[in-house]
Amino acid sequence: MQGHLPRPSWDAGSAFYSKNSKTGFRVNDAAVTYCLDAIGAVPFGGKSTFRVCEYGSADGGVSLLLMKQLLDFLRKTHGNGFDVEILYEDLPTNDFASLFKLLAGVVQGQAASYLTEHSDVYVKAVGTSFFQQCVPRASLHFGYSCNAMQWLTKKPCNLTDALIHLCSEEKEQLQLYRQQAASDWQLIIEQRAKEMKTGGQLVLVIPGVDGDGQFSGNTKRIKYSVQERLARYWMALCTEGIINKAEFENTNVVIYARTIQESTAPFKNTHSSSLDFQLIAATTTVINCPFHDQWLSDGDDDDLAAARVHASEFVNMIRPWLTDILLSGLSSSRSKVEKNAIIEIFYRRYEEEVASSPRHHGYDYVQVMLQIAKV
Repeated sequence: MQGHLPRPSWDAGSAFYSKNSKTGFRVNDAAVTYCLDAIGAVPFGGKSTFRVCEYGSADGGVSLLLMKQLLDFLRKTHGNGFDVEILYEDLPTNDFASLFKLLAGVVQGQAASYLTEHSDVYVKAVGTSFFQQCVPRASLHFGYSCNAMQWLTKKPCNLTDALIHLCSEEKEQLQLYRQQAASDWQLIIEQRAKEMKTGGQLVLVIPGVDGDGQFSGNTKRIKYSVQERLARYWMALCTEGIINKAEFENTNVVIYARTIQESTAPFKNTHSSSLDFQLIAATTTVINCPFHDQWLSDGDDDDLAAARVHASEFVNMIRPWLTDILLSGLSSSRSKVEKNAIIEIFYRRYEEEVASSPRHHGYDYVQVMLQIAKV
């Protein structure tokens, strides 16, 4: 069971994901305090191997600084007389080539590898879906995931009026998504319960919906919703006959953004009490889009050239997770060249709109942050 996740649509080893994930870096920065609190609470004598796993790691570049801070804390707290093993989990199709290039420090313009400062740290890739047990039983001291566990194991149905459930008004279809998401979330938590040592801690950061109804790409401080715009431009291609209705309806982002109530539900039902998990903390937070902030600070609305560069970089942030989804929605009868041409029309149109009014476009992230202990 690998899950309905998109495949990398870029060259392996290029670190394209990390290079275009500015907001992801901010999310990891916001999670540092949670992670340090969690690791500080793990019982550890400083003599065995301390084992960490990042679930849904992509190329690992976005969390490099966070991992360095965790290593700094471990060495300061427990000394140097033990090994650390860091496991990076993702699907077999993941760009693990970029992970090891980033860790080797051979990708220009990216954060320095923690391996240059810390010895006795051993890194492994785990090509197993987090919907399954990924590591041996009771072997992990600390688990971490950031913006990965929103993906579902399968598409419950086609969303016929939107690309993502958050923008759909089809009640029956939304109910199927809710049911699938609840089942998948329970499964994820059950698998993590098998892997954690007693006293081990998890920090899970997932896309959420806050009390004001805000969600990633749709916050009150920014005029236009990213999710609504993406659906609008994909629908325009359908209206114009560039894609057909079946292709539009088959193009869905198979995720579910959970409210804090949905996120914490597994820790409050009677079944999960047998998993020996205790919910330590749960909060919802908004992470401002760095592209939007930078334009408001330094951008000139009359500088069309700068606006175009800004729009290109902004849309590149969306490409890593969306491109494969768009491609998979198109008919298998289309050639690869034809599919790519359609995708570029879609992105170009969105870029043109962003360039025309940069201050009205941004992609804030709305995140649920959970800290969980195995007791």
